[in-house]
Amino acid sequence: MTGKRPSFTGDLLLKGILLENISITDIDTSPCIADPDRIKYMAKITRDLSDVFPTLFLSLPNSRLTKNPLTLGFSTQQHNIIMGEKGDLAVTYVKDRDEVNYINEKIIELINKAIKYNLSHKTKLDSIIEKKRKLTPMTLYELFPKTNCKECGEESCFNYVAKIISGEMSHDKCPCVDPNVIKKIIAPIELSWSIDLG
Repeated sequence: MTGKRPSFTGDLLLKGILLENISITDIDTSPCIADPDRIKYMAKITRDLSDVFPTLFLSLPNSRLTKNPLTLGFSTQQHNIIMGEKGDLAVTYVKDRDEVNYINEKIIELINKAIKYNLSHKTKLDSIIEKKRKLTPMTLYELFPKTNCKECGEESCFNYVAKIISGEMSHDKCPCVDPNVIKKIIAPIELSWSIDLG
């Protein structure tokens, strides 16, 4: 009898290494403070996340990693997303239940990409993490021509850099600086993950 061998991803799912969509349980949903027509929600991911936080921190352009308590936060399209090392998840500015489900699926996808990255890359990330932790608008600004040409849509190169760091603008709007250089600084690990909240 010949059976099909499960894929690498299938093997990891069977072994419980990767998460499935049922790996997030909702805890609370309440009105968003910034906009009462939106909601914020809290959920629990059924996995300790401390081992994937370094990879996630280095792959998300505007992420923040704190040590005590160990949390990872990032913003995307007006949503603030915060994860705790024990699987706590909080998301703000959510439209409705469908968007909650979509965000949960994308969070699981992101975590699974980080798990796969960790399994295939055994490099030490400490020095890269420290370099990103020290990244400020001023250090990134040094790469820019300081011409204030406004082709990016901002009044000055510094405003543009500040918005790259905060996640408000894409890193590829300046015609004078190679976007790949900026991307490598703000997100040194590529997980090919995106989220589209319309």
